[in-house]
Order: sequence, then C-alpha cells, then structure tokens
Amino acid sequence: MLKAVLRRLKKKFRSNSIGVIKVEKRIRAKNMEAILGKVEKGVVRVGAIVGKGRVVLIKKHRGEIEFAMSGEEIFVVIKGTVGKIKDGKVEVFGPKRNSIF
Repeated sequence: MLKAVLRRLKKKFRSNSIGVIKVEKRIRAKNMEAILGKVEKGVVRVGAIVGKGRVVLIKKHRGEIEFAMSGEEIFVVIKGTVGKIKDGKVEVFGPKRNSIF
C-alpha cells in the first residue's frame, strides 16, 4: 500500500514528457538496461528519467553525446529498468530539480 502511494506521488512530481523513444531492441544486464532505437519526438538527454531508471549514456555513431534530437538513431544506457514498453515506445521525462524523490 505504501509503495503504491509513493509510486503515485513520484509520477505526480515528475515534470512533463520531454521526448519519446521508439524501441527497436532492448538489452538487459544486471542493474542496467540498454535501448537501441530512434527518438520520435522531443529530446533525450543524460540524466532524464525513462521508466524507473535514469539515462546514463547516449551513443550515436560510436561517439558519446549529451542529448539527442528527434529523428536521430541512438543507443541509450539506463541505470535501473525501463519497465513495460507500450506500443514499442518509451516516454522520457525531465528530472525535477527540487523533488524529494
């Protein structure tokens, strides 16, 4: 019960969606996940929240980048888990600066 309440509060305190990634392939390893996909709309940046994890690394053409704009093919490493993928797409949220979570 307490976990459910905390989960709802976390969703409430998150900022609005900043982007969407269309997932082509998903790889899991220990406490991290990696997504190979294309940014469909918006921006994906290091530190953004994806599912229940945080973006740690973004690669494009074998080079590390800080953010990716819409239309770019990217490889994203996430610390944590993405959770369920709906319709092959994952929503990206910007981190709240003053959040207690």
